[in-house]
Amino acid sequence: QFGTRVTFKSILAAQLAALLGWAAVAAGDRVGGLVFDADGRSDTPPRAQTRGLLPVLRALSDGAKTQPAGFGGVLAALDWLQPRLERGERLVLISDFRDLDADGQQSLRRCLRRHEVLALWVQDPLELAPPVRGRYPIFDGSRHGLLDTADPAQRARLAQAWNAREEALTALAAGPGLHLLAVRTDEDPAQALRRGLTPPGARA
Repeated sequence: QFGTRVTFKSILAAQLAALLGWAAVAAGDRVGGLVFDADGRSDTPPRAQTRGLLPVLRALSDGAKTQPAGFGGVLAALDWLQPRLERGERLVLISDFRDLDADGQQSLRRCLRRHEVLALWVQDPLELAPPVRGRYPIFDGSRHGLLDTADPAQRARLAQAWNAREEALTALAAGPGLHLLAVRTDEDPAQALRRGLTPPGARA
């Protein structure tokens, strides 16, 4: 749960999942999904028509989990999911990829040997450019704190973490099998998908 413009990243992720899910159903593809947080998960195997999509949408909308064991990040979830997938199944990862460390990059590389992956990188504008120097109140749902953007060391840490994540994802996307699309919380998700997924020659 984080957002400074228009919506939270979690809400944007749910909107993207719904748009792609309905598009897949319209194309006759099977749809399944793994929705999770640190406390639990809800996993639905791929099913035809709306039998796979609707349980995924319910998990996204009400937060209900069918299993008590969750994951700390999308790449930990990917490690759990991969043995349960058939080779060649297409995957969509919707995440801010905060857990993309060296181990996470290896997990993604292993996945790309067996699957084609669309990675939707959910971003908040604050992450792309720190705000005007000052002290900003922040809240994670249970705790309050202050973000001090006047501290040069703090600004440097934020920029370094962001640049490392961007470089890692860009390098992975330069190889085969991974299509990377960044979507910001202040963008219309349908337009962002249309922009990023429509072949250049097919754009109006």
